[in-house]
Amino acid sequence: MTSYYEVFKEPYKKKYTRPQLRKAYEAIEQKYGKSDVDKIEKIESWVKENLFHLDIERDSTYLKLFFYYDLEEYRKESEKYILTNIYNSADYNVVIDQTIYGVPNNNMGLNAKKPFLEQKTRKNSVPILLSQEEVLLQKKFFDYLNNMAAKGRINLYFNKDEILGFDDQENPDSEFCGYFIRVEKGMEPEIHDFDIITSYSNQIRPLKIKNVLKIKASDLEYRTVYTLSTLKRIIDTLLFRKYLSKNYFRAASKIRIYDETLKKNLLLARKSMFDWFYKGIDDNVWEVLKRSCLDLTKDSIYRGELWKDGGRARELFNFYISLKYYFEGRELMDNSLVDVEKLREKVNQEITGRIESDEEYYFAVGQLTNYFLTLSKAKVKNHFLSKPILTAKSNEKIKSELKKLYVKYMYDIKIGRRFQNLYGMVCLYNIQRQAVNEDALLAGFLHSSLIYEVKDTDNGGTAIDTENKAN
Repeated sequence: MTSYYEVFKEPYKKKYTRPQLRKAYEAIEQKYGKSDVDKIEKIESWVKENLFHLDIERDSTYLKLFFYYDLEEYRKESEKYILTNIYNSADYNVVIDQTIYGVPNNNMGLNAKKPFLEQKTRKNSVPILLSQEEVLLQKKFFDYLNNMAAKGRINLYFNKDEILGFDDQENPDSEFCGYFIRVEKGMEPEIHDFDIITSYSNQIRPLKIKNVLKIKASDLEYRTVYTLSTLKRIIDTLLFRKYLSKNYFRAASKIRIYDETLKKNLLLARKSMFDWFYKGIDDNVWEVLKRSCLDLTKDSIYRGELWKDGGRARELFNFYISLKYYFEGRELMDNSLVDVEKLREKVNQEITGRIESDEEYYFAVGQLTNYFLTLSKAKVKNHFLSKPILTAKSNEKIKSELKKLYVKYMYDIKIGRRFQNLYGMVCLYNIQRQAVNEDALLAGFLHSSLIYEVKDTDNGGTAIDTENKAN
């Protein structure tokens, strides 16, 4: 205990013996004066006489003792210690015009094992040098960040007027212009992201989530979305099964997701999604969402996640088409799907008709693909057999795979007008464009079956929803 107080009474002999540390402490003493040895001895004497006679529990709890002195004296003595030891290492300290500069210790671990952090082309190779006043201000800033992170306020928005802190479930309600910092609490506060925000707003153009496939039972709420925070929750829940909000910055090796397709898309999308949700930066957002929506919809199909009048695959597709309308506009969306009523008439008519467009053709291919899979005698339907068609890059590949399915299940195909009309029209059609229309193909596969549908006798024989034996 005596040696502890000797450091305060004779700092140059006991602690600050190295030249760089000695210079740092001397600079602080010039500013705040030497420590009062009489007060130090008085405190030492009281502690030695009373510490072991205090009425306290004898356990591992830390005990802090405070003595009644002016707050300014506490501040001065505190800064003597802090400013002398605030740098990453005294070895990097330099004196310029009687002012000490050094490498800060916040978010910086410069040492002999990390030479890659040095700026080798400079005469002084350290990456940054700050004065004691600057580094103290930085320490206070990081202390503030640490307190915010401890409260779960990890997304910080600040400008000259205010500082706002939110967790991942919250967004600023009003428009914001300023700076953004993402922090995480580790051994010390870690800055994971920083950006300048020019025009953030939680309000977005109305996004109408449409039930394109007309499914009856669905967990997805078909409504109009007006805020980015609401859209964020839908994307996190529907597309990424609530894994996105937990893994924006987590290392890939530490993300515990055993669905490889989901994990791959999360890693590809999370940076763009974070920038959009929390900074209002929508660059490339649609390209990222489009890829993930299509990939996850197909993966959901292969896993058999579709059932009578509902299913995750159908919800994903409905959401994807709604996003496409939002980002690309009505005209492009309308061209991606078909007039189902017109195709229904052709399927049910006496004489085989003709397909009139590539969109109608790919929709019909999707219908046939799903129909063939319903003929499987397996107890659990293997929708993975649809993958060669749903991922095909050419019409030649599609027709080849469709023929394989026809040969595979021809023993169980019931002779009927609907199948013959649909298959005949597909075989006779010549495509106008080489690119496969994925949207129409998926829409046909996921739409209720025109072959299996029944008629509503209460409505004059009008065809209505299906039994959808595919699922």
